[in-house]
Amino acid sequence: MGEIIYRADSPIRVLPYNVTRRILRADTLDEASVFRAHNQVLDTGLQVILDRLRGVGPALTTFALGTGTGPNDAGAGLDGEVLRTDLSLLMRTGPILEAQFYLASNMLNGQALRSAMILAEDIPFSWVAFPAEIKTQDFVWIFQWSYPIEAVV
Repeated sequence: MGEIIYRADSPIRVLPYNVTRRILRADTLDEASVFRAHNQVLDTGLQVILDRLRGVGPALTTFALGTGTGPNDAGAGLDGEVLRTDLSLLMRTGPILEAQFYLASNMLNGQALRSAMILAEDIPFSWVAFPAEIKTQDFVWIFQWSYPIEAVV
């Protein structure tokens, strides 16, 4: 079997409401806002997710945030990317792969954030756009992606 080739220009597929962005008060952790959205995934991203569920292929390692609404023209990240760092948590529970990122109260304050992306090493495969919200030190943000196996096969 030949080597898998990941192409950034593959078609987009949407998975239903599998991304949640929670904004919590930093002092009490009370929920201030919840946004749920469809995750937009490149077909190559679906292959990456399926590979991870099988325990092979590039690892889901990286999270990015941007001020734009989606991938940049180069297909290498987000428009207006302001952060690229390690995921906070990645776990597989039965047929579901979950990825999480925790944006601390001292991070990206003053930025009007509008999009988030998960990458497998340096392969962008999954992103979400959300209503612009200005990040302040009074809040922490938690992003959670959920990929059920039936959505990627």
